Amino acid sequence: MPAGEVQRLNDDAFAAFAVFEESGLRRDLLKATRLWQTALDLARETSDRDAAWMAAYLGIAARRGHESGFGATYLDRAVRHHRLAVQLGEPFAPVDRSALLVWWGEALLDRFTAKEKARDVRLAQDAFREAMRLNPIDTEWWLRAAKGRAWADRFRYELTRQVEWLEQAVALMTRVLAGTPGDLEALRALGLLLADLSGWDRRQRGTAIGKLREAIAATPDTDPQQVILLTALGSLLTSDAVAHRDDALLDEAITCLERARRHPAADTGCLAGLSHALHVRGVRHRSEADLDQAEALIRQAIEETPPGQRVELTIHLGAVLESRDPSGLEAAGLYRSILRDTSDSPEVEPAVCGPLGEIALRQGRYDEAAAAFERGLSARWRTLGTQLRRTYREDELDHSHDLIGGAALAHALRGDPGSAALAIESGRAFALSDTISRRRPQITGDYEDYTVREMFAHLNENLQRLVQQNAAAHLVAEAREKLEEAARKIRKIPGYENFLQRPALEDLRQAARERPLLYLLPCAEAGLAVLVTAADAQTIWLPDVTEEAVAAQAARLQRACADMGADGARTIEQIGRWLGRALLAPLLAGLGDVREVVAIPCGLLGGLPLHAATLPGEGRHAIDELMISYAPNGRSLLNARRIRDQVPDDSLLSIVEPDAPGQAPLAMAWPEALSAHRWFPSGRSHRLRGAAATKESVLALVGRYSVLHAVCHATSYPADPDESALILSGGERLTLRDLREQKGLINEGRLRLRLAVLSACETAVPGHVLPDEMAGLPAGLLATGVAGVVASLWPVPDRATSILMTRFYQNWRQDGLEPAHALHAAQRWMSRATNAEILRLYPHLLRKQDIPAGGFARRVWDRAGYGHPVNWAAFVYLGV
Repeated sequence: MPAGEVQRLNDDAFAAFAVFEESGLRRDLLKATRLWQTALDLARETSDRDAAWMAAYLGIAARRGHESGFGATYLDRAVRHHRLAVQLGEPFAPVDRSALLVWWGEALLDRFTAKEKARDVRLAQDAFREAMRLNPIDTEWWLRAAKGRAWADRFRYELTRQVEWLEQAVALMTRVLAGTPGDLEALRALGLLLADLSGWDRRQRGTAIGKLREAIAATPDTDPQQVILLTALGSLLTSDAVAHRDDALLDEAITCLERARRHPAADTGCLAGLSHALHVRGVRHRSEADLDQAEALIRQAIEETPPGQRVELTIHLGAVLESRDPSGLEAAGLYRSILRDTSDSPEVEPAVCGPLGEIALRQGRYDEAAAAFERGLSARWRTLGTQLRRTYREDELDHSHDLIGGAALAHALRGDPGSAALAIESGRAFALSDTISRRRPQITGDYEDYTVREMFAHLNENLQRLVQQNAAAHLVAEAREKLEEAARKIRKIPGYENFLQRPALEDLRQAARERPLLYLLPCAEAGLAVLVTAADAQTIWLPDVTEEAVAAQAARLQRACADMGADGARTIEQIGRWLGRALLAPLLAGLGDVREVVAIPCGLLGGLPLHAATLPGEGRHAIDELMISYAPNGRSLLNARRIRDQVPDDSLLSIVEPDAPGQAPLAMAWPEALSAHRWFPSGRSHRLRGAAATKESVLALVGRYSVLHAVCHATSYPADPDESALILSGGERLTLRDLREQKGLINEGRLRLRLAVLSACETAVPGHVLPDEMAGLPAGLLATGVAGVVASLWPVPDRATSILMTRFYQNWRQDGLEPAHALHAAQRWMSRATNAEILRLYPHLLRKQDIPAGGFARRVWDRAGYGHPVNWAAFVYLGV
């Protein structure tokens, strides 16, 4: 049959399809598809090229049939025809083949939306990826493929809850919008994707709000998309209003959600969002009118939602009822009914168990409260296992703060301090537990072609898909067992022994074998301390260590750090007095004969100098009563000890005042470095000074030495601790992420250091997103493979630091003290050493002309010139 006949049939089919586009009648669409099918059958006898295009047109027609409401079977036809087109179009030119791939990918996503076949998403990702590969970046078909790939990644996130897919979707849609600035669909999609991502990464919230506002302004008021955009914006504004206690933002959120509610396309999502915003305002301002409306709206949303999809709305109704009835009886009944109807749902259980535990706690039913909180924590632990990147595990843990604190309180109140400590440790241990690198070894067995990460992600995705689809219980159990089996295999890899494994009480006792652990937890009404020894555990209540009080002191310290002058020094002194009264005094009363502890402070308490607490009326500091070192969690000490026992402390690499533009000079950097190097053999020490202290040099050398001493500036990023960094030559930043991701550092291994001394500004400031970790450089270094870290909480005076570090090395290398004891002894000495003694011992660090003038000469020399805590209390020791 000549090619002309195929062309004639194709022309007739297009004409019939145009009629269908006008009429919307099924018979017109069927006429077009019959013509294309005939053309396809003829073309397959003579030309695969023509056949490929006929199959593609059949696929497009089938998609339009589904869009016109003719049934989901049209999507099956569309996918089948587009797949055939891709197969027949194998030898096509890149642009033509890209079109076939993109159409197939779009049909697959349409079918996933209608039928939720997970395989369709993976096939769509592959199709779009191949289309992008075939085209130059930012060309028409590359951009269309990238847009499709972004949506496919978004759906993959929905299936797996692995945020990396969502992050990738945002990056792709951002690139699409940059390539097509007027693309309203891409703008709206980017705003919604950013809104989703901001649920995991709060730094994205501001960008998401901006994009949503831009999309709303560009979208006609009559467009149904306005409801989705307004609801997303209102929800983000509500979250921001809660975070910042900003009534103006809350009012804007309510206005936005009211506008969505009035739209003809209003749905239950905007009702729920408006209810939440009104609930927040009602609680904040004790407004019964707002609470009445919030309850009415959420009940309406529940009524309009199919029974199987009401769980999240019912949880919100419980929160509204609880705020109206402090006894929480009706709310508790709702929560229990949800749990009865929910099995193996790691997203629902934490949201229900938290408030249910709080109600039981208020009513004095401590066993019930503990059981509820523990169930929520177990479910959250399973959710955390789906996140292979530490950043997102931290954000999940931030959402778990109430569960962790509630469980610890409930166990303590029921007389079980060991379980209280375990509850705290369980939350803290996970964020610093081992992540899976893409370069890690392979697992043998059924998944021998996968890297560890890929194998685990594959099994985890299968489990998440079954849970999302409410699959049969035995299928979910089987998938979970496969995932557990994979985790057990991973635990056999050196360095991953604790992967996804909750701590046991025996782990804590082992961690406390050398020195007791002291967990410190600020709570809403009173603080809690739990002392864990190798034999037992005990509770010490701290009535004045409330979350509000600790937050106030942390805010004062943060302001002082901005200008550590006379006012800053006074603030440090005042914080020390508060710590002495609120924390140290009750601790000393409860510790008995214990005089050495590893403090594990929770929340913002992790950023305060506990060792500088000043006892009321005596002027004595905590260092005079206790030897305090620190750890981000108990389990980290076990790994730190293994490193300590394996790594000799006989070599030193120092980073000395890199040539960093814009950084203040460190006049005492060189004398301090010389003081450290004198204790190490010349052939076993190396100095990177000035221009030589580059990022490349540090990464190349750090693996060859057992001690790292950095005399340089640093930056702390509390909102993203992985970006905390040492400032090197040329302004290069050596971040915690660089070390964690081992960029050129070690091949298939891990960093191993006996000690890292960070003699730099603010290297121990903890995270703000996850304040339950001292998650700056020190804790990250412990997780990366360092046994012990000396770091600072605030900007440190140059000369005072040099004196303290010189004394520290003398205590360690000459007197034989362990590093933690050496720092403690150096701080005690410095708090009382006179100017005369310092000059006699360390004349190269302190000259007569450096002594402040004033008063009688003898009084000046007899004074402890560096005894103020601002000079020594900034430094903390983490690890062993």
